[in-house]
Amino acid sequence: MYDDKAKELLSRPPWGSHNGQKPATRRYQRVLARLERQFPDIDPAALLGRNLDGTVHRGSKWFYPMSRLAAPLLDNDPAKTLSARSVKRRGGLTHWLFLHLGKYFFEGMRQQVVIKEPLPNDGRPLIFAPTHYFIQETLASILLAEKHAFLVFGTLPHFFNTHYGAEAYLNGSILLDRKDKASRHAVIAKAERLLQGGTGIIIYPEGAWNKTPNRLILPLWRGVFRIAQKTDAWIIPMAHLGVKDTIYSARLAPIDHRNYTAEEEQQALSDLRDSMATGLWLMMEQFARTTRAEFLQGCRSMAERAAEIVRAQTYTSGYYYDHKVEAGPNATDLRLPGDPRPADVWRAVAELAVTPRNVHAVLYARQLLDEDYQRRY
Repeated sequence: MYDDKAKELLSRPPWGSHNGQKPATRRYQRVLARLERQFPDIDPAALLGRNLDGTVHRGSKWFYPMSRLAAPLLDNDPAKTLSARSVKRRGGLTHWLFLHLGKYFFEGMRQQVVIKEPLPNDGRPLIFAPTHYFIQETLASILLAEKHAFLVFGTLPHFFNTHYGAEAYLNGSILLDRKDKASRHAVIAKAERLLQGGTGIIIYPEGAWNKTPNRLILPLWRGVFRIAQKTDAWIIPMAHLGVKDTIYSARLAPIDHRNYTAEEEQQALSDLRDSMATGLWLMMEQFARTTRAEFLQGCRSMAERAAEIVRAQTYTSGYYYDHKVEAGPNATDLRLPGDPRPADVWRAVAELAVTPRNVHAVLYARQLLDEDYQRRY
């Protein structure tokens, strides 16, 4: 992630976004009313996101065109959202423009490809599975994939309210409302339709930004493997690392679902996670070396510095971070059911009486219980 740029990013407003709450104009109210009529089952707050206090974000200037152009993508019917014409149009001129001009949209960053394993050429579809640390990984993944691939986009406030969403719309996207069961099921059907038609997809198997300070890769959701099985697709692991003004990228060796039975699903996910973590670690060893003092940048603790980095990423996403879904004590838990929480492991230690011999262990355990990085920010 942007370990060297957090303070700089926090010091300036995101490009093209609005901060704070604004009075609702008549035009804005008409847009919301139209969306409610068009999609009565969708809560407008899902498209706008919520602040920490629970209030709904005010739509940005991007919300007006995106709510008209991209709202049909919210439909769960693959035939309505992925017409052959729209897929072909995005795979032609639009994709060519991304490959040739996309590097100019990194906002002060540049991409350096460190590893680029060849893509399979046996005619089978491709599922690209990148790491997920920061917002600009989306564009980096599109350019690294080289082959045209639709994005599975699960952060609706970003999609409808930031230029990142506009870029994703032009590239081609499958929208996912992570709180809606019907939407989650529809994503699989939409992905199958694209892959069977010869278009790739980019899906983040971690399911959310990795906001932990000590895990290279979060546990992976099983959907990526099951879609590969249903469509006979290759899985292409990818990793990105942001340091200073450079995004280092790696396209890793393909993984073939045929090497695993349905009962070996967890092993397949483990191998995919290992591949992503290895690629990320190799780039960290080469490009992200730093001392503790350099990393802290004036912060009092590693936890404080990690929180600052997460805040910077939240801030640069255009303010439209859905705290109702991804942050705070009442947020939707996006982790796998079997993924242990700090409380599961450390509560017994945290509840011990403090003695001179155990003071460090007990205080550390209590700190872990207080700081749940994957949900707190």
